[in-house]
Amino acid sequence: MLPRFSRKLFAPATLGSYLIPATLLPALALLMSVAPVKAEDASQYLIAEDFRSVKIKVDGQLREWPRGFAKLDKTLQGRPRQTEIMVGFDEKALYFAARTQDPQLIRTKSAGRQEDHYQIELRYPAANGQGSQLNIIDLYPGQPGQHSGLAKLNRKNLRTAQVVEKRGTGPWKKGYILEARIPWTELPRSRRLRVGLQARILYLDAERFGKISHRSATSTGRKKHLPLLTFGGESGLMQTLIERKGLNPRPDREAYGDLTGDGSLEKVALYERYLTIVGSGYLEGKKFYYSRLEVMSAQQVPQLKLLDLTGDRRPEIILSKQVGTEANYREYFQVLQLNDDGVPQQVFAHEVKIVLDDRLIKNNVQISGQGAKAQITISQDAYQGFEETTQPPPALGGGIIDALRPWQRTQEVSYAWRQGTFVEIHRVQGKPVLQSKSTAVPQVATPPLPRPPNPAELQQQVEALYRNDQKADAQPARFDFVTDVAGSASNERVLVIGRDLVVFGKEFLDGRSYTFLRIGVDTEDDLLAVTARDITGDGKAEMIVHARLKTQASEALGGQLVQRQALFIYKVFGTTLRRIFAAETMRELDNQRVIGLVKLEPSPRGVQITLAPWRAIGWKKRSYPFPEDRTAAGGLEPLLLPWGSTRERHYQFDGQSYVRVDAP
Repeated sequence: MLPRFSRKLFAPATLGSYLIPATLLPALALLMSVAPVKAEDASQYLIAEDFRSVKIKVDGQLREWPRGFAKLDKTLQGRPRQTEIMVGFDEKALYFAARTQDPQLIRTKSAGRQEDHYQIELRYPAANGQGSQLNIIDLYPGQPGQHSGLAKLNRKNLRTAQVVEKRGTGPWKKGYILEARIPWTELPRSRRLRVGLQARILYLDAERFGKISHRSATSTGRKKHLPLLTFGGESGLMQTLIERKGLNPRPDREAYGDLTGDGSLEKVALYERYLTIVGSGYLEGKKFYYSRLEVMSAQQVPQLKLLDLTGDRRPEIILSKQVGTEANYREYFQVLQLNDDGVPQQVFAHEVKIVLDDRLIKNNVQISGQGAKAQITISQDAYQGFEETTQPPPALGGGIIDALRPWQRTQEVSYAWRQGTFVEIHRVQGKPVLQSKSTAVPQVATPPLPRPPNPAELQQQVEALYRNDQKADAQPARFDFVTDVAGSASNERVLVIGRDLVVFGKEFLDGRSYTFLRIGVDTEDDLLAVTARDITGDGKAEMIVHARLKTQASEALGGQLVQRQALFIYKVFGTTLRRIFAAETMRELDNQRVIGLVKLEPSPRGVQITLAPWRAIGWKKRSYPFPEDRTAAGGLEPLLLPWGSTRERHYQFDGQSYVRVDAP
């Protein structure tokens, strides 16, 4: 176990019973380079020294080896014997160096188990359909003029391994130094798998021929409890993330697969709420990836596995996430695929469960086939507590397809990978299992769910016109989807480039021009999420933006930066974009925060927006440093406080914007 470091609680913008769409908030995602790292306490984990930029000469001199040898300070038998070791690696071999105070070397030609030698217990994880496996590497020092140094794997000689010993000098003059090189080709499992390994190193000292009198080791752990042995990116992960966050180095969930297609296996692992990727072939083994998921613990990620769902012979990352609280949460099934930079990107997501206190809607997920023949099938499974007049929370957004609801005719939908995206390939319709008798909400044709544009919808000439007009040639689009937001029933393309929200389409402005609006944030990174759905009830989708706002606190609060989040809703009127609603949804200062709820509730005139207080983290009524906002400020409807005087505020669309409909 690593020592437990002090922690700070980073609570995400958690999904309450009707909070929307907190799942859109991007996780903290980083590609981290590996800095030089060492671990002297090998009972926690042993870091292999990276020799990929150093040429090692196996001569017993240890000139190329740095300081920071790990001590074999766990005495398992006999009196303590001063011994220290280090492990290294490059692209072709595993290296080992040791120094010990042993004045008498016991060694025969046969190199038996009861003679002086070092032993590496190397455990490989269950990966790629193979179970876990323990290998024993024995390294025997030679005796000048009698026997050469020797390496064995599971008692069989390793012919191409090099083992060189040399009489010690200085503080080691009563002992000897050993240096060894073992090609990866001699270690069959290591040819593909160099992540998730565990190891313990021992020195076995014979008092006389045929009798071991002393055993010391880097750890007392055995079998599944061996410490980790880390290489390259995994070493950086241990010290940059695991140690600094005080996480258990043994992941809550892990899966192995060849994500990069180079033949080696990557390790995808979940440590509490952090998703990580490491591997000897992942970004040359010199970087690692991690992201902070929008969950509170690993228990809210019931599934992590790797499967090829696209036919490129590289598996995708499959996750299930439960976002919210124990009593109120939304679960969705997600497929992530590595982009060219090695960063996982969502290529499919479908809500599969809604839990609201004693109410439940559950979908079943089935994956059939594999590779190019793989299909994802979502079907209705179970429900309870819902009646004809009740409605579930609004769409999660962020490209997440809504769960199939019991009052819908759709019983089952299948999806498959076609031309670079997941598309619907089959739908089963039937009689709704829950018949709705309510006539309060009129049935209006709804726009399709946002999805990536196909080649015919790209309209590259209009995009180029916008980029030329606004001098945005080099800026990639941060959000890019199509749905029906204006004019005829055809789809429009919606882009977010920099801070601009851009709309154009084949039948919008005759397919020759565009409309855009600059969102009032400081930088493009402050735009956290963008999606679309019809909330005004006219059959056209409005654009919903979640953004971060930064303001300076007063001098009384030390002038610190106050982090706020806001919900913006935009609508196309004719040929122009206008904001029709804006509200503050979260405020944070020095890791203390207040989070509000946003309810989207069906009504005879589209969707009614309701703001309500939800929870505070760190702050209480007496310690909250800001006055309670009772009216809109800066165009934002106020954040409602758990201890505030207002319990709810209701807003209805009047044809131009959302206006408050309840008494102040």
